[in-house]
Amino acid sequence: RRDREDMETKMDAVKEYSVPYIHGAVESSTKSLLYLGLTDFKKFDFVNHFNPIVCDFERLKVVDFSGCTQVKDDTLVLVAEHLKNTVEVLYLRGCTCVTDDGICAIAQNCKKLRVLEVNFVPVTDKSGVAIGNHLHNLEALYMRDNYLITNETVRAISEGCRRLTQFTLWGCIRVRIEEVSFTMKMKNLVMLNFWGCHNLQDSFANMLGQLENLRSLIVAECHNLGDDFVSDLCENVPNVHHLNMRYLRKITSRSLESIASGFKQLYSLDVSFCVKLSDVSVGGLLMDLPGLSELRLFSCTQLSVGGITTWWKKALTSEKSCLSILDLRGCIPRGTLNFLTRNEMSAEENDGEVSSPPFRPFDEFVENYFTRDARWETEGTDFKEFLNGQLFARPGILGSMFADQSFNSFGSKGFFGSGVISSLNIVSSPQLIGVQVESKNENEDNMVGLEL
Repeated sequence: RRDREDMETKMDAVKEYSVPYIHGAVESSTKSLLYLGLTDFKKFDFVNHFNPIVCDFERLKVVDFSGCTQVKDDTLVLVAEHLKNTVEVLYLRGCTCVTDDGICAIAQNCKKLRVLEVNFVPVTDKSGVAIGNHLHNLEALYMRDNYLITNETVRAISEGCRRLTQFTLWGCIRVRIEEVSFTMKMKNLVMLNFWGCHNLQDSFANMLGQLENLRSLIVAECHNLGDDFVSDLCENVPNVHHLNMRYLRKITSRSLESIASGFKQLYSLDVSFCVKLSDVSVGGLLMDLPGLSELRLFSCTQLSVGGITTWWKKALTSEKSCLSILDLRGCIPRGTLNFLTRNEMSAEENDGEVSSPPFRPFDEFVENYFTRDARWETEGTDFKEFLNGQLFARPGILGSMFADQSFNSFGSKGFFGSGVISSLNIVSSPQLIGVQVESKNENEDNMVGLEL
């Protein structure tokens, strides 16, 4: 945390020092810029150094004003007027001075918009209806903590934005989805985020049956959902890869049994703070789903060391296990699961000879947060299909949807050529996230590369 604070202090100093240079760089690049990212540059002077030159941008397609609290409706009106034929991606996260007037201007004019983020922007149904009525090419829409919107917004978007693949309504507490049959029109949805929509009921699972392409579902903190929701979900949407059910305190071991039998392609599962799950049911889940890569059980205080050792050990030490992340923080004392760690399993004595461990052991760099190199059974998988189904990308960000709970992303559908993946290496640091793809095929025509 201290290193992070030092880094943020240095970055703030750099940004303040760089403001005049950024002003000059933007003003001198209007003819060539395709992407303008001013994320968190709170001191950027839009009135004097952006608004007067908006009409000069000729090729600008991606605009990121996230965290720029100086952005107001007048800036968005100018963007809508002068960039309506070029802009396709617009991020407005945390632009708290923007109102319905600015969003409506964007919606009514920027018909080519494919990605729109209005997280933490104080908009109402006026903006939501405008988005639904005009942005028919929209593929990704992020609306987090827009707590003033209601079913009227959802109804308009479901009617008008039928190309949506990603839809976030995180914290939109006035939405009552069980009253809106939106899924009949939004059949392209791949990712759906209803974190904190407290009014959802178990019957919501039956509405998702039309979403044949749904792969990622977030229903964390939807406190009314229980075992019946999970059971119906497994029956109606069996191809889910990522499922986040954090804080669903009503679910019991019955839900894990449903998941184990119904979600055979599950890649990541978050049931943190779900305190009615037994050691036996988690062990059964791990045995039935060896392809599961991420399991998060943060603060599941009912779990015990004895139960984990008895019921989980066989699954976790199996050579078939693909598990790469096991989050047991807040569950058990540190150092009590030595059978998982590299030190315990580094070697075994067998008649005087040292043999290799029978499985890939975990590291524990953070207390009770076990990690090891990821392994996917993806031989022969089409690369484009793999990315569209498993990973989501936004400029500068790549990872699974549970790597960062605040992560918003835009899918790479239609961008990559075809190819067969043979190995995928993901490397990350606070400043850099990248991907390296290697192909074993010597034919250069089949080589596949990705750089983000």
